[in-house]
Order: sequence, then structure tokens, then C-alpha cells
Amino acid sequence: MKNKLHGILTLFLAFVVQFTFAQEKMISGTVSDEDGLPLPGVNIVVQGTSAGTQSDFDGNYSISVNQGEILVFSFVGYETQEITVGAPSEINVTLGTATGALEEVVIVGFGEREEDKLLQSVAVVGEGEIDDIPAQTPQDLLQGQASGVSITGASGVLGSRSSIRVRGVNSLTGGSQPLFVVDGVPLDDSSQSFELGGGALNPLASINPESIASLTVLKDAAATAIYGSRGSNGVILITTKKGKKGQAPVVQFESFVQISEATDLPEILNTSEYGQFYADVLRIRNGLDTQNAQDVLEVGGGDYTGSGFDWLGAATRTGFNSTQNVSVRGGGENSNYYLGVNHTDAEGFIFGNEQELTNVRLNVGTDINDNFRAGANVNLSFIENDRIREENETRSPFTSAQLIRPNALPRDENGNFIASGQTGANFIGFETLGTNLAETTRMLGNIFGEVDFLNDQFTWRNSLGLDKRFVENTLRESEIFVPGGSADTFIAQVERVNFNSTLNWNNTFGKHTLGALVGYQYEKTNTRVTQAGTTNFLTDDLPNVGSGSEPSITSTTTSESALLGYFAQANYDFDGRYLLEGSVRRDGSSRFGINNRFGTFYAVAAGWNIANEAFMEGSFFNRLRVRGSYGTTGNDRIGNFTSQATFGSADYNGNPGLTNTGTALPNLQWEETATLDLGVKIGVFNDRLRLNVNYYKKRTDNLLIGVPVPGATGAQLASGAIAVTRNAGELENSGFEFDLGATPIRTDDFSWDINFNLATLNNEVISLPGAGTDVQGRQFLQGTPAQRAIVGESANSFYLIRYQGVNPETGDAEWLTRDGELTTNPTPNDRVIVGDANPDFYGGFRSTWTWKNFDLNTLFNFSYGNDILIDGDRFVRNANFVGSFNLDTDVLDYYTPDNRDAFVPSPASATFGTYQRASTLQMYDGSYLRLKNITLGYNVPMTSGFISGVRIYGTATNLFTIKSDRLDGIDPEVTDSLDPLSLGESFFVAPQSKSYIVGVKLNF
Repeated sequence: MKNKLHGILTLFLAFVVQFTFAQEKMISGTVSDEDGLPLPGVNIVVQGTSAGTQSDFDGNYSISVNQGEILVFSFVGYETQEITVGAPSEINVTLGTATGALEEVVIVGFGEREEDKLLQSVAVVGEGEIDDIPAQTPQDLLQGQASGVSITGASGVLGSRSSIRVRGVNSLTGGSQPLFVVDGVPLDDSSQSFELGGGALNPLASINPESIASLTVLKDAAATAIYGSRGSNGVILITTKKGKKGQAPVVQFESFVQISEATDLPEILNTSEYGQFYADVLRIRNGLDTQNAQDVLEVGGGDYTGSGFDWLGAATRTGFNSTQNVSVRGGGENSNYYLGVNHTDAEGFIFGNEQELTNVRLNVGTDINDNFRAGANVNLSFIENDRIREENETRSPFTSAQLIRPNALPRDENGNFIASGQTGANFIGFETLGTNLAETTRMLGNIFGEVDFLNDQFTWRNSLGLDKRFVENTLRESEIFVPGGSADTFIAQVERVNFNSTLNWNNTFGKHTLGALVGYQYEKTNTRVTQAGTTNFLTDDLPNVGSGSEPSITSTTTSESALLGYFAQANYDFDGRYLLEGSVRRDGSSRFGINNRFGTFYAVAAGWNIANEAFMEGSFFNRLRVRGSYGTTGNDRIGNFTSQATFGSADYNGNPGLTNTGTALPNLQWEETATLDLGVKIGVFNDRLRLNVNYYKKRTDNLLIGVPVPGATGAQLASGAIAVTRNAGELENSGFEFDLGATPIRTDDFSWDINFNLATLNNEVISLPGAGTDVQGRQFLQGTPAQRAIVGESANSFYLIRYQGVNPETGDAEWLTRDGELTTNPTPNDRVIVGDANPDFYGGFRSTWTWKNFDLNTLFNFSYGNDILIDGDRFVRNANFVGSFNLDTDVLDYYTPDNRDAFVPSPASATFGTYQRASTLQMYDGSYLRLKNITLGYNVPMTSGFISGVRIYGTATNLFTIKSDRLDGIDPEVTDSLDPLSLGESFFVAPQSKSYIVGVKLNF
């Protein structure tokens, strides 16, 4: 009986288990809006549990659930739906727009604004525009996607920084890069490493692009005045990803591999071409009987009879990059979290250049009770950059590869490296035997708390931010290239502490909404730099600085700066139709003179939402808003002790002493920029067609410029010029910005979305009192030997002799005098304004196609009307340097009676040695249109299983560039300096990379 009972119970238990499992089933379906378009990112949760998922890009979802349980579908701005699971295995859901749905919000300054009530001029690049771009740095996400923002990659070298301009050059010597703010923390972007030939590390490299949710560019004074003395150059807010309350954990894994190569490379002479050209020059110019390379050898010109070596081929290679991103985001009933980990191991397309990066980000927030919230945003990054020398450095691989003669070999017959003995080092041996490593550890983040009180009308928020960076740059050079060998160490520690406290008030009564904000900000930056170097090592096997017997440098410096600001803002909204806002900020900066530490900045803005008027009911306009603003901002980007009387150590007859290194400037104050901004925003047919037009005019006065002083004062600028910094001069930028968007097609299976932006720019120097004058009596500031800021002209005017070309009758090179007459012997006084490094207009174009599970994104960026100067041409296209440097193949096009339309004058001409002097011969039209990014993706349909979404994609960057024929072998996107007075110039700058990426994203 017992056994029988046991059998019955076993059978019953089996039946119960079978019945239980029979109730659990896989439910799948599609979530769409009222127009039938799929809704990605909808939260689907089993009511009363933590089990849940999200809809994928096409609105598809699948979830394991028991029959009879309730699925809750929720999405911001839509009505939440609850559906009880029955027998069907497919549940398709349509979410209707919620009553009083949340408007799209835009982050501005210390708060947010509903998009329809936005009075500021901002450009937002949201998660939808950047999610499909597997970028290496944050600026890659911004380029070509924000009107009024010009980004030029300074170099194709891994870890190099970019030149970023918001609405033109706004300062001449006070720095022109925008302020970056990451989750409310102002980013320190100072260069803290050896600048090897002009190269500087990218301060944004520590931020993982995959963790970025949006980038918001604040452009006008209404948006930037709240940042006071740091807003003149624009502000770029980087907001990172966060989880959502009530969101089930979503795990995402992404992995992609990338191969890269140079976008374009010059053509230089091989050994046989070089030997023959050398023979021709010696015969024609010097009357020698040299017919070939063997004759050159016999007259002592060098041996070019062998096969030689392809130095440019050795300097470039196929780069490889492997990147993995893992993140988890979600939230409980009262909390949210995001954890992301990134690892990138990259080998650049230039020999010797590698970079390994690990990045960890944690964002958390929690509601401690109904009135009190707290959270933290923390980013840790670790970067190892195997650096190479760049630009104006003869040991740079890209520079040396073009200069070193092709008959030089990297190794001798025994396989040992050879020091080239030429201009242009044996970079293969130099990079192989030496060390050039920059290791950066950075912690960036903040903690915050905010409390609501008095019926939630007031919110008091406090945050404490930290940007702490440790950089160690180590150099070790072999005795093959530096007699005895050398070692140098550069250690920099930068600690920036930022504290913000704001009190926000909002109240709505009837059709009136009032808001006010008051705040306090304190920021202190401490920089400590230690540098040590030695020479004369016993052996190259001893790598450390302490192993050298002769110290070459020992230096320690400490620098501090502080900023104190008080600000207030008020806004008024009547019925969503009439909008008014004003802000004021008073800043004190330790960088300015004791008599002018504090300054006041303000902004006022007004707008009219015409689309909300009663007479617009029934029109096809869903958005029609006009707005205007005027205000002032400042710039404090000068040295920490520029206004102070400073002294430095000196040797006085073998005894220690002091010398004056700086003059007290008690009245020195910040530059101030006043901006007028007018705009209109239009949306028709439910935003199927969108247009945003802005006009701006910015005038900067109290320019911080270097004014020459007598040498006896001891005053000296960082550039070495005998001058002091004064407030003198005015500069103006103006232009239009156009943002056009359209959705021409929107069906169940296919949609097409396009976005186009274009900005014009007119830059003019208004006055420069105290500056030097040119031969025409105009005041100017010198930026480079070829570029200067001249009153009445652009701040980046090219000032050069005009080159006319080779006279087909005489074979002589000819130029124009200042008066426009032909000459074969120009002088520096013949220089005139010949071009402008600033573009007439620039922008980008993005197109997105989706068809079922496929999507195709293309992004173009362009620039038109800007000139660039390729200064390296004075060497590699100078035929007179045959025997000294290698040369570009263009020198083979030299004048003979049978080749009258030539690039190079006759070797017999007196101008053969002077035709490559600095002139318009090295200046090019830098206009270009570039396919910046093209991505084809496929979202694999998933019906069940552990993996909820799979996306496979392929991407190409910088795939092709349309440019002037003269730019063959030259990348038009180039600049070798971030100096505001040195734009669009290149001295052997490495080109941008062209890359191909294959990757996969998995959601769990």
C-alpha cells in the first residue's frame, strides 16, 4: 500500500510539474506607436517581479512568462499598458501618446528646458545620432553633426587632439577651444606631456564614446553666460548613459575589429628616379657630364645605383584595433544604475604608434525618500600610449620617411641599425630601440544630492566634482642615435576640484509658469610637474633616468588657479506661447590682475511660440518659434601667473640668483564677448520637415594680446616673445546656421530620415592697439611666418608673396610684387593678404535608411572656402634640395625646351634655388567633401532564448574625399597647432586614417 501511495504521489507530482511548466511560455511580438512605427527601448516587465526585457530597434520583443501573469508595457511619453497573458504566444501592442506626455528636454547650463520652450541656441547630438557610430573619441561623434561647430583632426596619430571651434576663432592668444563639461564636471584640457614636434595628447581620450548618451553644444550667450568667464568659446556638455527606474537589467556586449590605413599619401622618389634626377640637375645646372646614377656616384654625389629602401612604405602600415564594450543598465523602484567597461587595443597605421585604453564608468542614482535624491557619476580610465614624434620633428616617422634619401638603408650588412647621418632619422631603429611611452590615469566624476521642499516648488542641489589626472611620459633614446644615450621623464599631476550649489524654484499658476535659479560655484586646480633627464649611459640595457651619469635637467614646478562664481537665472512662460529668460553671473578668477579679479556677465532672451496661438489651430505647423538673445561671456584661458610679477632662478658668476621673468599687471582682466543671436525654428506635418535658422554676431573686446616691451623689463611670453599680455583690441565673428531635417518616407517596413547642417562664418579683426604695423601701416599680430591677424581682415589671414609659376619662354620662376608686377626676385615687402584659413561655410549631412531589420547610415562632412598651407612643400618639392633630402615626384616636372608648361623652373635658372621660398606655391584650396562614416547594420530577429537582441554591422570611415586635384597626396583636413593664430597649416602632419570596421552588439 505504501509503495502504491508513493507511486500515486510521484505521478501526481509529475503531473503538477508538467502542468506548471506547461503554463510557462515564450511570448513575443512587436510594440509600435499610433502611426504603426516600431518603438525601440520599450520596457516590458512581468508585473510584481523583476523579470523583464526591452523592445529592440524594430520594436520586437520576447519574454518568458506564465499564463495568467500580467505584462506591463511602458515608455516615456506613452500610456502604460497592462496585458494579461492568455493562450496566444504572440502579443502585439500599440502604445498611444500619453495625456500630458513629457516633452523632449534639452540640457542647458545647470538645468533642463523643454524643447518647445528653448530660448538658447544649442545643437544636440542625441543617442540616436551616435549609437551606430563605433567612434574612437568623443569628437568623432560630433564632427559634421552640429551646425556652427568646426572640428579639424590635428593628426592621424593615435591619441592626438583635435582643433574644435564653436562659431569661429573667438580669441587671438587666450585660447579658442570650448569648455567641456562631463555630467556637470568641467574637464581640464591642459596639455600635460612632452610635446614632441607639436603633438599633444587628447584630453577627451579618457571618455568612452560608447558611454555617451548625448552631446549638447551651447553656442549663444543665453546658453553660455551661466558659465561666465569660460563661456566665450562655447560649451560642450557631455551626458553619459544612465539606467531607468523600474527597468529590468539590460546587458549589452559589443565587440568590433578595425583595420586602418592612411587616407592619402604623397608620392616620393625611389632610388632610380632620384639618381636620374640628380644626374640631370648636375648636367643642366653645373655642366657636368652626368647621364645616370653611376655618373653621380663618380662625381661624388652619392651612390644611387642600388635598390635603396622604401622609407614611406616602412613608415606606414595597416593598423589594427580591437575594441570591447560591456555595459549593464537598469533600476529598481527608487534607483537607477549604469555600469560600462571598455577596452581598446589599437595599433596605428604609422609605424611605432600604439595605444591601449581601459575605461570604467559607473553612474548611480537613488531616491532616498520622496523628497531627497542622491547619486554619483564616476569614470576611471587607464591609457598607455606608445607615442611617436610628430610634425616638426626630424625623428617623426612620417617626416623622416619623406626627407631621408632613398639610398639610405635602415640596417648594415650585419643587421645592425644605422644612424642615417641625414636630415631625417632612421625612425625604424629609433622607434625599435627607444621608448616613448605616455601612461595616463584619470578619475573624473562627481557625487550629488538634491532635496525638494515647500510642496516641491524648491529644489536644492549640491555636487562635488573631481578631475584628477596623473601622466607619466617616459623617453629613452639609444646611443646609436644620441651619443651615450639619454633618458627623460615627465610626470604631471593635475587635480581639479569643483563644487556647485544651486537652489531652483518653479511654480505654475493658471497660464503662468515662473522659474528661478541661484547658485554658487567654486573651482580650484592644482598642477604639479616634475621633469628629470640624464645622458651618458653605460649600456642601452639600463632604461631608467637614474642610470645616466650626467644630469641634463631637473625641474619641479607647482601651479594653482581658482575660480569663484555666483549666478542667478529667471524664466517666465505664459501659456507656452510667450517666453522670457534672463541670467547673470559674477566671476572671480585668480588668473587676472588684483584690481580686476571679478567681472559680471549677463544674458537676456525672449521667444514666441507662434504654433501655440489659437489662430494656428488646424495649420500644418506643429512647431513655429522665433527667439532672440543678447548677452556677454568671458575667457580666462591665460597662464596662471600672467598678471603677477614673477622671478626665476639664474646663474650669476657661478652663484645662484634670481631674474625677473614677468611683470605685474594689476589691471589685467578677461576678454569679454557680446553675442546677438536671432533664430526661427519650424516643424511641419508632425515634424516630417524641420528647419532651424540662426543668425549670430559676436564681438570680443579686451582681447588678451602680447604687446612688445623693452628687453630690459625681462618680460617674456610663453612663446619666447619679449612682450607682456595686455587687454587691447576687438574681434568679430558673424554668420548664419541652417539645420534642415526631413523624413520623406515613413512606412511599416521602410523609413528614410535626413539631416543637413550648414554654417557660414565671417571673421574680422576690428582693432589691435599697441600691436606692430606692416609696410602698409596696418596693425597685426603674427601667428606663424605665413599667417597673421590684420586689422580689417580675418584673424587667420595668409600673408605671402604671390607665386605666378614658371615662365614658358625663359624657364624662370616668377612672382608678383606688392604692386602686381612680375619679378624673379621678390622681397618680404611684396607680401600681401592672399587667403584665409577660415572656411566660408562648413557642415555635414546625415542620411538614415531602415528597411525591415536593415539600416544604412551615411554621414558626410564638408568645408568650403578655407585655404591651407602645406609648409613641408618647401622641402620635399624643392628640387634644389636634391642631394640633401628626398623629394616629391612633382620635381620631375622641370622646365626644358621640350617641357615648357612645367612645375619646376629650369635647373639652369637662377630661380631654381628660390622657387620654393614661402609663397602661395605652398597654399592650397582646402575645400573638401568627405564621407566621414557609412554603416550598414542588421538586427537579427530573436524570438526566444537568453539573448534578446543581436546587431551585426560594418562601418567604413573616411572612405573617400572629394578635393582639389592639387591636393593629391595631401589630406585637406589638417592643422598642426591649436593656437588660434595658427590654423590650417601643416608641416609633415600625418593624414587622417581610413578604416573598416566589423562588429556585433548583443543584448541580454
